[in-house]
Amino acid sequence: MTRRAAWSWLHRARTHLVHLLWAAFLLSLPFESSPLLPEVIGGRAVVRPLAVLPMMGLFFLEVLPFIWRLPWPRPFPALLAFWLVALFASLWGLTLLPTPEQGFLPSRRVVRGFMTLAVGSGFYLVTWVYLQRHPQRAKASLRWLYAALALSLLWGSLQVLYIVRDDVTLWETLNRIHRAWIGTRPLQFRRVSGVTYEPSWFAIQSLILFYPWLWGSVLTGTTVFPWRKGPLQGETLLLAWMTGLLLFTFSRSGLGIFLFLTTVTLVLRALTWGRGSWGKRVLHVVVGGAALTLFAAAALWGIYRWNQYVFEHFTKLQARLRQRADEASLLTVVRILAGSRWGEWQYGYRVYEGHPVLGVGLGLAPFYLEEAVPGGELSYWFYDSVLPGGSGEPMMHIRHLYLRLLAETGWVGLWTFLAFQLGLVGLALEMTLHAESRRRAWGWCLLLAMAAVFASSIAFDSFSLPHQWVVYGWISGLAMGARSATDPL
Repeated sequence: MTRRAAWSWLHRARTHLVHLLWAAFLLSLPFESSPLLPEVIGGRAVVRPLAVLPMMGLFFLEVLPFIWRLPWPRPFPALLAFWLVALFASLWGLTLLPTPEQGFLPSRRVVRGFMTLAVGSGFYLVTWVYLQRHPQRAKASLRWLYAALALSLLWGSLQVLYIVRDDVTLWETLNRIHRAWIGTRPLQFRRVSGVTYEPSWFAIQSLILFYPWLWGSVLTGTTVFPWRKGPLQGETLLLAWMTGLLLFTFSRSGLGIFLFLTTVTLVLRALTWGRGSWGKRVLHVVVGGAALTLFAAAALWGIYRWNQYVFEHFTKLQARLRQRADEASLLTVVRILAGSRWGEWQYGYRVYEGHPVLGVGLGLAPFYLEEAVPGGELSYWFYDSVLPGGSGEPMMHIRHLYLRLLAETGWVGLWTFLAFQLGLVGLALEMTLHAESRRRAWGWCLLLAMAAVFASSIAFDSFSLPHQWVVYGWISGLAMGARSATDPL
C-alpha cells in the first residue's frame, strides 16, 4: 500500500469513526444520570450525562483539529468572555476566604463548578463543529435524535404500566434494571422519570431537545422520515406519544412550560410561520389548538380523578390556598406552587445583593448561607435545599440559572452569558430568512427551542445538563453550515 493510499484509508476510517461517535452521542443524550459513567470523569455526581463518553472522542477528533480553521459563529466570543469573567470572579471570590461549609474547601467547589461549565461547553462545541462541517448530515442527525427520543419514551411507557396497574412487582423489576443500567435514582411509583434522574428532568429534557423539532415538523409539514400519510408522519406519532407521557410526570414546571411553548408555537404559526394565506393559517391554528386543548383537558381530568398521587397533590394545594385566603394574590399562588424553590431563589438574590458586580465566584454560593440567611430564617427559607449529594458534597440549589449567574458571577457574568444566548437567537432568526424552505422551518424550530431554554432556566441551574448546550450547538452549526451549503436538504 502506498503512502497516499494509506492516508486515504486512514481518512475514511476517521470519518466513519466520527459519524459513529456522533450517532452514539445523540442516542445517549437522554441518559443524564447514568450509573455507567466512570467515577474519574464525574461518575459520583448527580448529573452524569452518558453522552460525555462519545463527546470526548468527538472533541479530540472534530473540535481540536478544525475549530481554528472554521469561521466562528458570532455568539462564540461572548461565551469565551463569560469564561474569563467566571475565572476572574472565582479567583476574586477565593481571596475573600469564605468559611468552609460542612468541611468542604471553597477551592474544591470552584474546580467542580468549572468542570461542569467545561462539560457543557464541550457539548456545545462538539454539536456546533460537527454540524457546521457536515451540514448534509442534518437530516440523518435528526433521525438519530428521534431514535433517542423513542428509547426514552419506550422506557417511560413501561413505567406508565405499573402506575396504571398499581403493580408493585413490575415496579421493582424495572427499578432494578433502571438502577443497574439507566439511572442512579430509584424510579418513582406514581410518576414517570423516563431515563433521567427524576420526572422534572424528563419533562424539561423532552421540551427542550425534542418538542420544538416535533411541533415545527408537524405544523410545517416537513419530515425527515420517508413515510408520510396525509397529515400523519413520524413526528406526529412521536409528538402524541411524548405529550401523553408528559402528563404522567406531574411536573409543575414541565407542564407549565409545555403550555407556554404550545401557545408560543400557535401564535408564531398564525402570524408568520408556514405557507398559505393568513386566514388559512389562523384556521389551522384554531382547529389544532382546540383539538390539543380538548385532548389535554380530558387527559388531565381523567388522571386527576383516577391517580391518587395527583388527587392528594391538588387537595393539599387547595387546602394551602384556603388557609391563605386572607392574603390571596398572584405572589401567594406563585410561592405555593414554587414550594422550596421560592426560598432558594430569594437566597440566590440575597447573595447577589451582597456581591453585585462579580458575584462570589463559580460554585461558591453554598458558603454564604449564614451571611445571606440569618439563623432564625433558615428553616423558613432553606429547610431542604442543602442536601448531601451523590458526591458527598453539600448541594446548594438556587435552581434558577440567571439567579445563580447573578450570585456567582454578578451582573457582569449574567449579561455576558445573556449576550451569548441572544446571539444564538439572532442566528436562529437569520435561518428563518434562508432561501431553502427546510432551513427556514428549522430556524423556527430552533427559536422555539431557545424559548424552552429561557423558560426552563427558572427551574434548573446546572451547567452540565446537555440539553440546553446541544440546542446552542444545533443553532450555531446549522446556521454556519447554511451559509456555505448550496444543496437543498
